[in-house]
Amino acid sequence: NSKKLPDGIPKQTKVLAIHGQDDQIVSIATHQQLVDDLTKHLETPPVTWILKGEAISFVAKIWLAE
Repeated sequence: NSKKLPDGIPKQTKVLAIHGQDDQIVSIATHQQLVDDLTKHLETPPVTWILKGEAISFVAKIWLAE
């Protein structure tokens, strides 16, 4: 349980935030707060997916081939 982003997340990090619509642990309000906080912190807003009929949520750093 935390109220803010962890220290040390680089502002250049690319993030994918996935929320399962049926998740009974992470509420959509909590997911949205995380997305809002990441949007304020990061240079590039996170990509957000909401999966209908799924019960899983997670956040992942996106690695892109350069």
